[in-house]
Amino acid sequence: ATAFIDERAGDPIGLIDIAGAARVGPRALQTAFRRHLGTTPVEYLREVRMQGAHRDLLAADPATGATVALIAGRWG
Repeated sequence: ATAFIDERAGDPIGLIDIAGAARVGPRALQTAFRRHLGTTPVEYLREVRMQGAHRDLLAADPATGATVALIAGRWG
């Protein structure tokens, strides 16, 4: 599930998509994330997206048209 999230964080995915990729139900996925990572799948997805947006913002060149809005939109 974490690999699925890491690979597709910029895509419009949610709990059902993540659970399907892990071949478990949403509740089982949430329980496993809480037990092993101390978070939920959606919180993990949000953190991965924030890290991606942060990385893109640091590397952004305003001369190329990169804006906060564009980067935020890219990461959901």
